[in-house]
Amino acid sequence: MKKLKWLGVTGAAVALGTAGLLVAPSTQAGGVTPPIVAGGPGSHVTCQITGSTTLTPALADDWLASEHSADPSSVATFRDSIASIATHTFSAGAVPVATGGKSVAASCTNTHVVDVTDHSRTAEIASASISTSGTSTGADEATCDNLANPPNPDGPKEVLTSVIKWTATDTTKKIAPTTVHAELSAYNDVGTDDGKTNTGAGFHLDSNSSLPDTSIEGSFAGGTSQSVAYIDATTVQALAVDSFHLRQGVDSAGNALIASVCQPTVQVKATPASDLVGDSVSIKVKKPKGLKKIIIGSSGAQNASPLIQAAGGVNDTPSTLDFIP
Repeated sequence: MKKLKWLGVTGAAVALGTAGLLVAPSTQAGGVTPPIVAGGPGSHVTCQITGSTTLTPALADDWLASEHSADPSSVATFRDSIASIATHTFSAGAVPVATGGKSVAASCTNTHVVDVTDHSRTAEIASASISTSGTSTGADEATCDNLANPPNPDGPKEVLTSVIKWTATDTTKKIAPTTVHAELSAYNDVGTDDGKTNTGAGFHLDSNSSLPDTSIEGSFAGGTSQSVAYIDATTVQALAVDSFHLRQGVDSAGNALIASVCQPTVQVKATPASDLVGDSVSIKVKKPKGLKKIIIGSSGAQNASPLIQAAGGVNDTPSTLDFIP
């Protein structure tokens, strides 16, 4: 089983500086325009987020013969048949992958927006909607393995753009959107070693002045951001295990196998016995379904994964959207 380098997360948060949270005017009934609140230092809000992200094309791992030349099996015929399977390419190749996501920020707390010039004018945030998009460079093959374990982790990272539309608790005030351009990377906090708090696995979005191609426009313009979102159990399994452990059903020793949308599946037909001890074994490799969608939400959903269960489970921690001064 391959080791997932990033399996684990310390929290799910977005932290944006407050160089100027702009609140645009709207017209009330009767044609009265409410005051503009341009949030400056001291503005903050924390919201829980849920949502999903789509990947186009879907990510799929290849069957590499070199990885199966010595697959463990107590049955020689079965082992030799696996080793004889030629390399099969199932990914779309080294092509750009488009990312598109929708999230909702609710249960907002610790909210306060202070006008940057007139501190007597304030607003509170009730909720937000988030649209995220981006396209990878296409430098690496579009596989789940490359998403979990980038071939060049120190090289250029994908930049995602998130547009956040705010809703004020006072419906007569309209808060201008925030546009964030942030670097995407994996985030890891499963286990309690090395200072980890065992909150789960996810992805990290980082935007600050020291990173190329990152910025914040509109509300919070000129600030910085840190974001981590927890992924679902299906995605954890898809990114964390190798193809030998993902064949349908059970292995030759009767051990249950874990399903994954990323890995090819192996169909086995034994003759004359059905327990893989027959004189001949026919094996076919089937194309994986592919990772098309990632669910973002509470890390507690990851406990449905046998991999997380084997690690003792994780704390049930919500993904959050956190703006700080």
